[in-house]
Amino acid sequence: MGAEQNKRENPIEIIAVDPGMVDTELQRVARGKNETDFGMAPWFNLAHETGQLQSTRDLGEHLLHMIDQKMEPGKIVTYAEV
Repeated sequence: MGAEQNKRENPIEIIAVDPGMVDTELQRVARGKNETDFGMAPWFNLAHETGQLQSTRDLGEHLLHMIDQKMEPGKIVTYAEV
């Protein structure tokens, strides 16, 4: 889509982001479930306990930084690269 937009007179910029695991309210709810009700609860708890979740604040700051960057249309960029 980026390559297609690049050919237009007034192109729009589209950025799709996979930020990984973020410490959101949904994460907190998932961690609060027992394994019988939600089989992946231990996995969510482990991710939290081992520091694998990023804060929503850090994510927001990173997204703002990404938006300010000039990226080549159609290029796939990993979250960590920007």
